[in-house]
Amino acid sequence: MDNGKSTLIKPLNANILAGIIFIVAAVDCLWGGIYWASFIVPIIAAVVFFFLDKNPFVRRALAISVIALVLLLVLRLILVNLIQFWLFTLLFWLVNIPAIVYLVLSAVAAFNGKKCDLPVIGGFIDSFCGC
Repeated sequence: MDNGKSTLIKPLNANILAGIIFIVAAVDCLWGGIYWASFIVPIIAAVVFFFLDKNPFVRRALAISVIALVLLLVLRLILVNLIQFWLFTLLFWLVNIPAIVYLVLSAVAAFNGKKCDLPVIGGFIDSFCGC
């Protein structure tokens, strides 16, 4: 399914841009598990791009990425940095790995022009982004 063009990067198809957003978020989740500050720049960039791009498919990918990155950043700061116990580091990675898998599957779906819904907040994101 073709979701049009990105309004931010004119020649780029929205499917490709959304897939790239999900891949960047997945790589950042992997890197963020090692160093927590690496979450901050992609979150800020995604929020800025969310307000600049008007394509609903791209905005939806940005919103999902921001939610995933913020939740994992908070979880990382609480479990790993504040408590600093090996069991909580293991717990963080047990949450982080499924998040990475979900973001990669979302990237594959986005490249194909399909939506990959979040179980709990998918409807809220669709209404917020205008999908």
